[in-house]
Amino acid sequence: MSAQERRRRLEEIDPWWAPSWLIVWQRHYASARTWRLAADGHVRWDDLVEDVVYEGVGLGRWVRAQRAGWAGLVEQQ
Repeated sequence: MSAQERRRRLEEIDPWWAPSWLIVWQRHYASARTWRLAADGHVRWDDLVEDVVYEGVGLGRWVRAQRAGWAGLVEQQ
């Protein structure tokens, strides 16, 4: 099977299997989502201090960077 055929088949299953953003962004997002779920959705992102680390991820710093760079994120992010 060619690489193009493999890509076509994967996109049939999940169009976002290979998003344009970096895997590091995905890991941070997954950590933020898990943290939010563990808090039953009661998270005040704007009050999150920069040195918060969750599951080994610098979540506070990442959240602040996402909020500051909001305009640079693609719609799916």
